Amino acid sequence: MKSLIHVSQRNRLQRGLTLPELLVAMVIFAIVVGFAVPSFQGTLRKQELNSQLGLITSTLAYARSEAISRRKATVICATADQTSCLSQADWSSGWLVFVDEDADGTLDAGEEILRAGGESGGDSSLTVVADAGAPYAARFNIDGERVAGVNALSVCQGDATSGADTLHSRTITLTNVGSNRVSTGATCP
Repeated sequence: MKSLIHVSQRNRLQRGLTLPELLVAMVIFAIVVGFAVPSFQGTLRKQELNSQLGLITSTLAYARSEAISRRKATVICATADQTSCLSQADWSSGWLVFVDEDADGTLDAGEEILRAGGESGGDSSLTVVADAGAPYAARFNIDGERVAGVNALSVCQGDATSGADTLHSRTITLTNVGSNRVSTGATCP
């Protein structure tokens, strides 16, 4: 009798899931994952957009503060090679900040590059809307005022480039006094 009790306790402890129980658990797990993944992707897209916004606004603030502290004009412009400025509206390859010694708004030999970076990652792309006839760069004078060039930056992401989804785009507006503000929605190409 003692051995029968011992065998039944051991069988009860070693008992696992049956095949139907395991299949039901897997179906429930698949349903939960099916609801979680799209929500998680939206969170990642929003974080990517916020990251791009933070990077460009901090770089604009840096360019302005360097103009004030160095008492020399600084420029932020689009770049593809991190060593020269581009004359185009697409800043998705990156940008650079340099000291504009001769205050002509272009990067010349001998002018110091202060910061380079900003390559777009994932689904984000950065496009620029410049003043009519102005170069695709923003120049700050020794007082930190924006004196020429770009007056707005559009950060476009995913479906925003089709013009149908303005919730996934932001506009950074540069004021003449050198500050900037971010607003929802942008005109994306």
